[in-house]
Amino acid sequence: MLQVAKAASCKLLSYRGQYTAYRIELPSVKKRVAAVKVDDGYFRIFRQVSDAAQALELVIKLAAYRDNLAISFHRQGYCLWIYEPEVKSARSDQSSGPVRLPTYGPANCFIIRSERYYRICYIKVPDLPERLLAIYYGRQFYSLYKSGLDASAVLKTATKFVGRGDAVAIAPTKQGYALCLLEPEAIPYRPKKS
Repeated sequence: MLQVAKAASCKLLSYRGQYTAYRIELPSVKKRVAAVKVDDGYFRIFRQVSDAAQALELVIKLAAYRDNLAISFHRQGYCLWIYEPEVKSARSDQSSGPVRLPTYGPANCFIIRSERYYRICYIKVPDLPERLLAIYYGRQFYSLYKSGLDASAVLKTATKFVGRGDAVAIAPTKQGYALCLLEPEAIPYRPKKS
């Protein structure tokens, strides 16, 4: 039986320097398809959509069966890409000069499919005296940065963080989306007993 994923690891690609355009050949497809190469992996084109809400809805649906996705931002909207582990051959779309590969892709962004897949809690981090509201997902703590965001705002803000190298999680809430930042040194907050 196919196991349904709780979230997708999604690369948020905001500028061309984070990826290289390719045409790839897949074992199951006769013709070459458009793809991007990020962090030594190929992602084939899935669909282009015009707005952020559509993009996030599709990622959440795809996350049930694909755990490695990418979104690139364009003037016309958003392109969704699906990781392809079995590429037969690849050819760069750059027609002249040497292929310039990005030095690194953005940090990971986990897009959690549903509220039932994370737990809300409080954490302590070494550099702050007060407790922080957080979510617990995938054996990691993510501090709440901002909640109640619409799809466009959460993608735009998350892209800034992952571009700087900060891993983030986007979690659906009743009021929209919450953006949470990975806290690798966090510990669960336990109030002192008096």
